[in-house]
Amino acid sequence: MALITRRSLISAMAAFAVAPAAAAPNSLNQLIMRNARARGGAKRLNAIRTMESAVRITEPTFTVLGRYLASIDGLVRVDVYADGKRVFSEGVDSAGVWSWPGGKDAPAAGTDKGKAALLHTIEFNLISLDRLRQRGHQVTRAPVEPNGLQAIDLKLADGFETRLFVDPVSWQVVGRRDRRA
Repeated sequence: MALITRRSLISAMAAFAVAPAAAAPNSLNQLIMRNARARGGAKRLNAIRTMESAVRITEPTFTVLGRYLASIDGLVRVDVYADGKRVFSEGVDSAGVWSWPGGKDAPAAGTDKGKAALLHTIEFNLISLDRLRQRGHQVTRAPVEPNGLQAIDLKLADGFETRLFVDPVSWQVVGRRDRRA
């Protein structure tokens, strides 16, 4: 019985000794590696070329459905639906950036600012953290937040800056903070 207790104590001590290292990565590279592993591994993430997602947005006075499609090749489309009807679309395709309010017969040319925002979504949704530097972006470790979230500062090649928050349990990016005027 004493042997089992001693083994249990040794196992518990070993687990405790490893837990702090797992909970707090020492470097940005460790944090990025944990995020990639939590998302299926860097090899799998880096094989993704396109994505589609659907989202329901519920506000106090309305609910809309959104559909997002993107390609690593720089193609993006966002459609917003209310009560089963398309109310707005925007995108970047081979002809350029466009927006299409509901009720209009055809899309109109979009703005450079709109194009930049749409292209940023590719970086945030399709590109794994480990590839951001390869794409010309600056990635730095930020201080851990008071709530324990790990933080990464990201400056995109076009100058856009944001802070990503990574949950220290799931290692997933769970939020983003942009500071603007």
